[in-house]
Amino acid sequence: MAQVTEADVYGALAQVKDPDLHKDIVRLGFIKDLKIEGGAVSFRVVLTTPACPVREQLQEQSRAAVAGLPGVTSVSVTMDAEVPKGRGLGEKLTVPGVRNIVAVSSGKGGVGKSTVAVNLAVSLARDGARVGLLDADVYGPNVPMMLGVGHMQPRVNVNKLVPLEAHGIRLMSMAVLKPGDEPMIVRGPILHSLVRQFLQDVEWGELDYLIVDMPPGTGDVQLSLAQLVPVQGAVLVTTPQEVALADVRRALRMFETVNVPVLGVVENMSYFVAPDTGTRYNIFGEGGGLRLSEEYGVPYLGAVPLEAHGIRLMSMAVLKPGDEPMIVRGPILHGLVRQFLQDVEWGELDYLIVDMPPGTGDVQLSLAQLVPVQGAVLVTTPQEVAVMDVRRALRMFEMVAVPVLGVVENMSYFVAPDTGNRYNIFGEGGGRRLAGEYGVPFLGEVPLGLQVRE
Repeated sequence: MAQVTEADVYGALAQVKDPDLHKDIVRLGFIKDLKIEGGAVSFRVVLTTPACPVREQLQEQSRAAVAGLPGVTSVSVTMDAEVPKGRGLGEKLTVPGVRNIVAVSSGKGGVGKSTVAVNLAVSLARDGARVGLLDADVYGPNVPMMLGVGHMQPRVNVNKLVPLEAHGIRLMSMAVLKPGDEPMIVRGPILHSLVRQFLQDVEWGELDYLIVDMPPGTGDVQLSLAQLVPVQGAVLVTTPQEVALADVRRALRMFETVNVPVLGVVENMSYFVAPDTGTRYNIFGEGGGLRLSEEYGVPYLGAVPLEAHGIRLMSMAVLKPGDEPMIVRGPILHGLVRQFLQDVEWGELDYLIVDMPPGTGDVQLSLAQLVPVQGAVLVTTPQEVAVMDVRRALRMFEMVAVPVLGVVENMSYFVAPDTGNRYNIFGEGGGRRLAGEYGVPFLGEVPLGLQVRE
């Protein structure tokens, strides 16, 4: 009888790939406690979450791969799950030289979170502080563009990345490591690893503040940062209308859940003052940020004005109402998408419209993999910082063979109701240029109107 070796077993298991992470389970480090006693082989497959939707599939594939080896008489596969080191209640990492880590977050995309993060970092630096800015919004990394260094790449010093420098701050972003319009399509465990690398494998030097621009929502990056390092506090960014406030409430509760103090609330896009008449317009409503801060007893840090050139329904909100945050990892998101598609009695429909979260991550990928998607409509605002994110989304849909039906440009302009004057607050024509660049239909412009506050 042929003698079975560890190399034989690992070689066989290397043929088993995680369908979500697209890597084999040996390379991912899932195989633990391998034992070989004659022809009897046993091992554990340790996943990163107990809620992995492909748990049984990986178990059967692992057993079959090893059982096919010459000399193997029995195979025992134990499925297990362990939270990666650094999460949970274990000791947190230290980032050498960094005194304070401050997260800038929002529950919703498009509220100007990155703009607030950049201005906060630059303002602290101008006040004499040593400041770093980590662009952790991996699905929409726009900070380098805002700071005028989007064309630059960091150098390496003894296996560590050296941050770029601009306007007196040190900067690191996925945009400088993966430039252009290529989308970042990554799952939860890889996001956790990226956050760790940004913290440990970057030569930040001596910093008074490391400002972290978080992606929208209450997901992997937020949870990983809070679990990996001591975060001194979070600044929450909202716009005045209730639809944004509801999401920020969830973000606030999420930070409470992981014991990160909320330093305060910034209300962005609070109002617009027409440069020709001086008239103030509360386009998105009024006072929402102040009411939110009073409701939760956190400081109100101020209002930032807009400046020119600056059906049948199913939703998680009806299953988990209120301000409780949705803190879910990649595999759980995949399961949620599957449940929304399979476990809802949709009835006869001509169209099922899916409102996707911002970015190019788990939900987008899961939907494209689970069902035939006939097409995608992309929404942008006119300015280049938004158009760049939509480029990545467009490329992501191309990669998963989903046709792009067209581009809608939202918040294209504002017409003052009293004077009829038109103001291109966010610039002009970005959506139309994007559509022409990629050869997809331009579906039209949607102006800002006072009714958008609802």
